[in-house]
Amino acid sequence: MRLKESRKLNSLKNSGAALIVAVVVMMILIVFTFMLVLLAYTLYASQNKNISSMKCAEATNTLSVALDAEMQDVNAAQKSHLYQYARFNVGQDNWPYYDASTPGHDKAHAFRYYNLKYNPKKLDGSTDRMDGFPGNIKICMYWELPEGVTFDQLSSRGMSDTLLYVDITSEAASQSYTVTNVYKLTESSYTSGTVDLNNQLYIDGIMKDAGPIHNSVDPLNNQVNTDKKWEWVRVYDEY
Repeated sequence: MRLKESRKLNSLKNSGAALIVAVVVMMILIVFTFMLVLLAYTLYASQNKNISSMKCAEATNTLSVALDAEMQDVNAAQKSHLYQYARFNVGQDNWPYYDASTPGHDKAHAFRYYNLKYNPKKLDGSTDRMDGFPGNIKICMYWELPEGVTFDQLSSRGMSDTLLYVDITSEAASQSYTVTNVYKLTESSYTSGTVDLNNQLYIDGIMKDAGPIHNSVDPLNNQVNTDKKWEWVRVYDEY
């Protein structure tokens, strides 16, 4: 009788030990599985961030090059809304120059923000989806006075050497990439060439029509000198 009880007790002990071993093995497998899932998710998230970062960088650099070509085109006065916006607002009271040390000229007053959206319409009237377009593209613009020049001196001195900053930021999947284009203004007289004459006539026409390029309500109160030719040159190394 005692022999049978001893065998039964040993059998129960063995069963309990096997159960513990099985539970431990299952716990190890579960932990290992979770580790693999976590590793796979980390790699997936990392790859997504890399792709999003590359997408943002490519979009921003492409737009930067496009804005350079647009602002520095010989016919920018007729073709570029960005050029026209700067032509009628830089140097005016309605757009304060940027100077962090001067009240009323900090970021809150001097920075202008815009969201860029692509136009899906083609020339033939059909629409198309643009693959790879970032989730959001923001443009921030502000301008600075020429070094050593006050705002009151601009009317007599001229606008040459004024700096225009265009910050381009692309955002996608919590990633962002920013490029700053800096343009220096050269102000001169128009020549008698056909290109200059056409540009001057176009600028004069916008001024008279008081189109949406103006920020001021009454363009007659906007002290824009349309007799002067403006040329924006991209500055790379100085700033």
